[in-house]
Amino acid sequence: MMTAQSTAPAGPYAAAQSALGDLGYTCIPLLPRDKAPGQRRGGRWVLMSDWPQFRDRAPTVFEKNAWGSWEGANIGIILGTPIGDHKLIAVDIDSLDPEEVETIRSACPSTPMAKKGAKGLTMFFRGSPSLKSRGYKTAEKRGLCDLLTGNATRQTVVPPSIHPYGPTYTWLAGPVPAHDLPLFDETCLERLEDTLAHLGWGGEAEVQARSTRKPMDTHDDDPSIWSEVNDAALSNMAAWVPALGLYGLRPVSRGGYEAVATWRPSGSGQPIEKRKRNLKIYPDGIRDFGSDVGYSPLDLVCAANNWTLDDSFQWLRDRLDMVEAPIFVVPENVPVTIPPPPVSEVASVPVAPPPVHQQQEGEIPADLLDVPGLVGDITRWITRTGRKPQPVLALGAALAIVGTAAGRKFAGPTRSATHLYVLALAPTGAGKNHPLDQIMRTMTVTMPRELGPSAFMSYSAVVKRLDRHPVVLCAMDEFGSFLAKINNRKNSSGHEQAISGVLRTAWGCSFSSMTTPEYASDPSRVIHSPALTIYGASTHEEFYRSLQGADIHNGFLNRFLILSTRIRPDEQEPDLDPYNLPDEIKAGIDQIFYAGNPLATATAHNTCADAPQIMIPWKSPSAQEVYRALCREVQGRESEDSFLARTSEMAIRLATIAALGESSESPAVSEANMRWGAALAMWSANRMIAETGQFMSENDRQSEQQLVLRLIVAGDSLGKGRISQGELTRKINGRLDASRVKSILAALMEGEQVEESREEVRGKVKRIYRALQ
Repeated sequence: MMTAQSTAPAGPYAAAQSALGDLGYTCIPLLPRDKAPGQRRGGRWVLMSDWPQFRDRAPTVFEKNAWGSWEGANIGIILGTPIGDHKLIAVDIDSLDPEEVETIRSACPSTPMAKKGAKGLTMFFRGSPSLKSRGYKTAEKRGLCDLLTGNATRQTVVPPSIHPYGPTYTWLAGPVPAHDLPLFDETCLERLEDTLAHLGWGGEAEVQARSTRKPMDTHDDDPSIWSEVNDAALSNMAAWVPALGLYGLRPVSRGGYEAVATWRPSGSGQPIEKRKRNLKIYPDGIRDFGSDVGYSPLDLVCAANNWTLDDSFQWLRDRLDMVEAPIFVVPENVPVTIPPPPVSEVASVPVAPPPVHQQQEGEIPADLLDVPGLVGDITRWITRTGRKPQPVLALGAALAIVGTAAGRKFAGPTRSATHLYVLALAPTGAGKNHPLDQIMRTMTVTMPRELGPSAFMSYSAVVKRLDRHPVVLCAMDEFGSFLAKINNRKNSSGHEQAISGVLRTAWGCSFSSMTTPEYASDPSRVIHSPALTIYGASTHEEFYRSLQGADIHNGFLNRFLILSTRIRPDEQEPDLDPYNLPDEIKAGIDQIFYAGNPLATATAHNTCADAPQIMIPWKSPSAQEVYRALCREVQGRESEDSFLARTSEMAIRLATIAALGESSESPAVSEANMRWGAALAMWSANRMIAETGQFMSENDRQSEQQLVLRLIVAGDSLGKGRISQGELTRKINGRLDASRVKSILAALMEGEQVEESREEVRGKVKRIYRALQ
């Protein structure tokens, strides 16, 4: 007998609470089409004033079931809830300038969980318990971002909630389990604040002043605009004060309200539930008697929500336009509908070729960027979604993604695996972060379980990750800094120094096993067929200076595919939405990841798998001959063995990935695949040789010499390779004193690397240095 199934009420809370709760987040209902916590009483909506209690205790099953029955409820996540020894925090970017948004986002760790409303961007992290909430504004009171840590008990509205102005909140990445969020600690905060200072934030003094200065004190707009709204608000307080969601709000005599000013710390150190209602809101004025600060209505909205003045003005004006609506009530007859998810604009857009690559000296040949199949499709998509397109870095990201999808399942003709260590090198501000972001977004949509951490803190962290999930792709920003840390023999621990060794071992495991050392608290384990892929981004200087001489001789460096560029592309408006992965790319990745029957997929991702499930053959004898010719060429350059020893293995991995991108159903490595793989691997090795000689130093003296020589080679208005003494001094910019520069120039001239002359330039005789190499 069939029974009728009840249809759950349409509403964001009912739709998302269970999934978010399973991921470790505490969710509460919000008023329909609103950001304020709400609840149903007597058949109508009212504000929920005691919601901060759920920061420290999870809602009961009864409470969640009741909330889930409330039609139209938006959903919010409470910040500050514990995640092990850390807490849930968020960085909320307020800026409307796309370049500023990207700059602020780049100053934070890469995160697999972020959301977007009508505007702005909110990123989620695990935060250190010591972090406090704070807002960051420019001297003109223009919002940059907010750090929301929950110490004043904040909540943030999340998808699929409906914004008060109509749009639906959307996930840009994630959501992911709370314990998988990256750590945001004091070091991250310091880096963020350094970046914000460059964007106009006034520093710590600005933070301290927030509790005593009113947002409107120095605003440049016509004060009559704000006075009109403030006067209207004081005469219609019931239309907006309850909707602020102030903690402990209650009506008092003379048509006023009182509440707790949670945005400032308690003067007596009391927990929030024991604090006095020192905030008094009356038609004749608003004052916080706890800090002796007066507020206008706009000031109060700014402080309570940590919003910009413009946002507060818009919100308050909208509330005052609704004065005829019943207080605390959302009318029962107003339908609340959930708009369908936005249709991907990218799915129907063919992935067009990237912008024409301008060949420059030392840059990758353009033909190596034109890869048929899935690798090329991903490369072009990443390039077209970037504000500073970098095809060579996008190619590295594409190879890492496809190689990971094939991990532990496919083997090339020589039984080679498909995991890679890709190193993306580019100058500061040249667009390095965008490929990292697109890796995160792509992996979150297609292979979330295989997305690894952005850094490893110890040897055991690497081992434990590979033991749990042997197929993993780590997108690592500031890779040079990470390497410098593990290479610091004086200040790094033994577990940090051992990371280099385990990375070397993991790279070489093509369907073989690695046995880990045994420690007193960490028994030895056998990891079968680890498939660790790394995509690391860094500047040239930072990466090469982080290396030790041993990294060249022990084979650590030659395990990297170096994809290097010196181009700083002009910023442009992307012609594709970076947040929507094209359907054809997702389908292509799925075809590789789930290739074969379900048993093959399950076997490939079992921790005990020790053999490839699918062998990819040579398509023709000529393809195999290209590989053999490369092996002979590498052997002929025996003196450069430290750099070239793994070039042939790198080439066959690249060719295998390219072949899979062309056909995952019946892949075979063709002659074209092998020629491309060989050319890219050899170009990478040659760049490694050239750049190691240019950047890497065994001591400070050599590093200083290389700095001066690079400046001379770069040249000035006289042309490349020639620079005047005055311009050289300006470019050194105090990094070396005059006597040191003089000594270095003498050494460079003695070594016949530089020559000195005197020439007349624009009517003046100047000392000119010219590079001889």
